Amino acid sequence: MVQHQLNLLSYKHVVLEGKTKATDRMPIIDTFQDDPDTFVFLISTLTGGTGLNLTSANRVVIFG
Repeated sequence: MVQHQLNLLSYKHVVLEGKTKATDRMPIIDTFQDDPDTFVFLISTLTGGTGLNLTSANRVVIFG
């Protein structure tokens, strides 16, 4: 639902899900950290244990 709303509002965002290939993960993280227009990073709980360190994240919201 969140991603759908972001798309409707044309907000730039990135998504990391459990099905995201390991080779695709770092470019997604780099986009979030390097592009100031990409200010939302949606992360699925299925990506747990990946050791993500998002240094440019200043807020975290957990949806259940």
